[in-house]
Amino acid sequence: MCLHNIPPIHPVHDHLRCFGHVINLVVTGFLWRDNIASIGGQEEDEHHLSPEEEVWQLKEWRNKGPLGKLHNIITYIHHTPQRLDQFTNALQSSYPGESIVLPILGNVTRWSSDYESLKRDSQIKAAISSFIATAIGANRIDKEGLMIEH
Repeated sequence: MCLHNIPPIHPVHDHLRCFGHVINLVVTGFLWRDNIASIGGQEEDEHHLSPEEEVWQLKEWRNKGPLGKLHNIITYIHHTPQRLDQFTNALQSSYPGESIVLPILGNVTRWSSDYESLKRDSQIKAAISSFIATAIGANRIDKEGLMIEH
């Protein structure tokens, strides 16, 4: 085949999109209902937010539906070593004799992170429910997983 017989390629017109990426964008849009990139919250300095910034960020995540609520709960658990210890105790009492697995926080840069988060969190659902019920009972968080200001 001669090279002069190949039709010209127009980069904008002939651009092929990665089908896997398109599917990921569709599923992410369906699960999150909106543009999660506008919220942020995956920055490395997430633990250095002011209380007002943290409350605002949690309210924004809560507006993102069930995954946003799950994000708030996991963030709440991982926020301090004391809460993580309390959650580990809830895990041990809910699943005695089993190895300790912590909840996974989804990450916008990893395609499978929401799936991995949901999969892991469904495996330890009883511990999460127990921990959250205790936190709600102690008036530390509301039913949406949002910290209550004191």
